[in-house]
Amino acid sequence: MPADAEPGALDSLERALVLLGDRWNLMIIRGALQGAFRYQDWKSTLPLSDPVLTTRLRDLVADGMLCTRVYSRSPVRKGYYLTSAGKDLWRLFVALHGWDMRWGTTSGRAPVPRLIHLSCGQEAAPQLCCASCGAAGVGPRDTTAHRTAGRGLGMANPPRRYRRSAQVGDFRIPDSIEVIGDRWSTAVLSASLLGTRRFGDFQRLLTPVPPGTLTERLGMFAAQGVLAKQPITVGGKREEYRLTAKGLDFFPVFAVLVDWATQWITAGPVPLVIRHQACGERFIPSFACTACGVVLVGSAISMQARYQAGLKPVEHRHEA
Repeated sequence: MPADAEPGALDSLERALVLLGDRWNLMIIRGALQGAFRYQDWKSTLPLSDPVLTTRLRDLVADGMLCTRVYSRSPVRKGYYLTSAGKDLWRLFVALHGWDMRWGTTSGRAPVPRLIHLSCGQEAAPQLCCASCGAAGVGPRDTTAHRTAGRGLGMANPPRRYRRSAQVGDFRIPDSIEVIGDRWSTAVLSASLLGTRRFGDFQRLLTPVPPGTLTERLGMFAAQGVLAKQPITVGGKREEYRLTAKGLDFFPVFAVLVDWATQWITAGPVPLVIRHQACGERFIPSFACTACGVVLVGSAISMQARYQAGLKPVEHRHEA
């Protein structure tokens, strides 16, 4: 479990955005959920240099996502295994998978794997549910979000941890991970899902975001169809950024991030609470199988993943 925060340090949601707002951290965790545990497992499937991969694995251990254990004594070799906090991220990847199924493209990107519900044997398109009352098909307009007074999301972005990485050769990263897979993109999209629309409001919530960086990320989301630029007044020059249907469909990802941070990162008062309006309880996201209606659990999910062109599909099982 990630360590308690020092006074004045990041709150739980901010720290979650730091940990998971990085495409290679996400790809490493996804690999672990699909059975990778040896250094070579990631080395053979991700286009990362030894220093970069070593640093990411070391930091994920320090952050409480992975732990090391000896898996061979002759010779002695250590592997990287998910902690309980890391295992619970299976819900994040189910949410990302759902977005890719609806909005992901096949041009130049990793093909969307089939998600199989082992209990019924059918392919599932995950449906977001409220674990408190069991309601299915919950969306952003069915919930309300309450932030701690005075808290923003800017502290989610301390001096950058890693260089912003570009696409590597022909390696294909899922569209959803490309959208959220850097520190500022994740924060900007989270701010949008909290109702932020105007440039100045983004700046206040995300302080100390550099104006040029904010302009670039908002423009990127507009080009991707995640946000739509609209004039604030008829004929006016000022614009605001509204979430499109494609952007709103990232709500399950955001809801899982908030709940995961609340459960697994100890950092003082909870900075953000999402409530399901229908039942009034804190919204705890779960997912149901669209084929049989049963709530999904990590140990009952199988995916066929194709990491790179030329690799045969391999069935992986998520362990809860």
